[in-house]
Amino acid sequence: MGRGGRHRGGSEAEKASNVKKPKRKAMYSLKRGATSVSDATRKLFADLIRLSFGAGKPDEQENLLDILELVAVHCGEKPAHLQGKGQHDDATLDAIEALALRHGLIARRTVPMPTWTHRAPRIDPGYAAWQAANERTGGPGVLWVYRDPALASRIDDVLTGSRRAGEVLGYPECCEMQHSEKSLRLTEGLERGLREQHGATNTEDLIRFSIEDRGVQLDLDPSEGMAESMAAFPFVQFFACANCVGTAGSPAAKVNAAMRSLAFALDPALASSITASGWSGALPP
Repeated sequence: MGRGGRHRGGSEAEKASNVKKPKRKAMYSLKRGATSVSDATRKLFADLIRLSFGAGKPDEQENLLDILELVAVHCGEKPAHLQGKGQHDDATLDAIEALALRHGLIARRTVPMPTWTHRAPRIDPGYAAWQAANERTGGPGVLWVYRDPALASRIDDVLTGSRRAGEVLGYPECCEMQHSEKSLRLTEGLERGLREQHGATNTEDLIRFSIEDRGVQLDLDPSEGMAESMAAFPFVQFFACANCVGTAGSPAAKVNAAMRSLAFALDPALASSITASGWSGALPP
């Protein structure tokens, strides 16, 4: 879900809109105030800090949050981490896979996960089928890192689109639902734009114009709410819903507070770097 969550990828609609999204790139079950970090986890953290992220991973904050998430998985505080969905670098993926295995975690390569939606898009059925097939075959593979072998079947469900990724990665359901509706509205806006702005009249036109990457003007800003989410919750890798951003003690606020606590427990410099590389301002309580 975007940060999709802040894992970046982008639907056909987001790409066609030509809207520049803000930099950044994922519900954890972290306990608020979790400050006890084992020696084994600190060894993983030390190895990750020494990791050199490749050219395909230029966003410092995203890289620092990757490190924080992997440590959270090792602590048993977060079920799984997904690497390679947003910014992608093959060498970095290889290095993280090797480190995860060395430190006793499970590392699994899969095809990219489809975008989960809570309803079917209200668009031409043939165009919808083409989009779904294109999403399954497009893009590089991803890496799942987790501890509990039982998660394997849940990841399988995510890959078929029958389960929310948030159930595996720990996204708050409310945030994932908002992301789903926004993604659907973008998809529907894309088809409407191809028809009204470029004259598409049938399935073949819609597919051809999409392959040609014809831009459309959308009536929905793909980046709406992203800046507010990132400013409020700099320690998470998902885009929070508007209700979470505006409500004290919301699911996203609790996740951010727990991840912030873990970051400070590992190294205050890590927490400071995450904040400094993202949005300025006071840390959330």
